[in-house]
Amino acid sequence: MKRMKRNLQKSWLYKYIRYRLERECFKDAKLQGASREQKDSICLKAVERTRSYSFLFAFLYLPAFSSFFFGWIMNPRNGNNEFISWYLGVIESVVPLVTGDWGSSWNEKRGAVLLIFFRLIPIFIVSAAPLFLPILITANRVLKKTIQESMLGILH
Repeated sequence: MKRMKRNLQKSWLYKYIRYRLERECFKDAKLQGASREQKDSICLKAVERTRSYSFLFAFLYLPAFSSFFFGWIMNPRNGNNEFISWYLGVIESVVPLVTGDWGSSWNEKRGAVLLIFFRLIPIFIVSAAPLFLPILITANRVLKKTIQESMLGILH
């Protein structure tokens, strides 16, 4: 059975690495002379390596975030903390929307889902930023290493 692979060139990580490669091309004259295929292969190699590190970061981040959430936020002694009050307030403001009536038509249901999503965006940002920052830093380092390796291959 043939396994379907996701197109890496449509991912946000590929677009970020491609952007960083274009920035590096302005600094290095050798990279400016590289063909489009060479740049694509550099980006794809960097994306594949960064994805493997990303899975490692996610694997380590999920238990750390879970222990943070259940250990610090759900602790009743920290109820006076402003951040925790805000965090729990946002989550509690969504509970009536989730458990309430979403309407009978598809437009009403989509509107309810969008409203829930928009109310939870700050929570997603606060929760996901510590995961994305190491991934972006790793992407920059992997890209620089991949550029060095490919330039050695081009020169030899």
